[in-house]
Amino acid sequence: MGSGPENKKLKELSFPSKNIFFLGNINNIQKVYQVADYFVSASYSEGLPNSVLEAMSSGITCILSDIPMHRELYGEEIDMINFNPNSVESLYKACLLYTSDAADGEDSV
Repeated sequence: MGSGPENKKLKELSFPSKNIFFLGNINNIQKVYQVADYFVSASYSEGLPNSVLEAMSSGITCILSDIPMHRELYGEEIDMINFNPNSVESLYKACLLYTSDAADGEDSV
């Protein structure tokens, strides 16, 4: 969701996947969270990440980069998986953990 300077490049990289959607700017994000399988934030740094807070409040599983602000936001009650933000392989494995239903909400890869 949203847009930015990498939008065109990301669309090219994701082609021809039928599982990746570029929705642009969204006015009612809660509708998207209701149908999403999980939320991914691959940030290297964050202040107060509103998008993560919104996703967490909707109850969706969050796959978050292992950075201080993300660690500060989650607790044992949050369904969350974290990964090394400097490793594409780590993100890939985190997504596999969730999609294989092996995640228990506190795994780190």
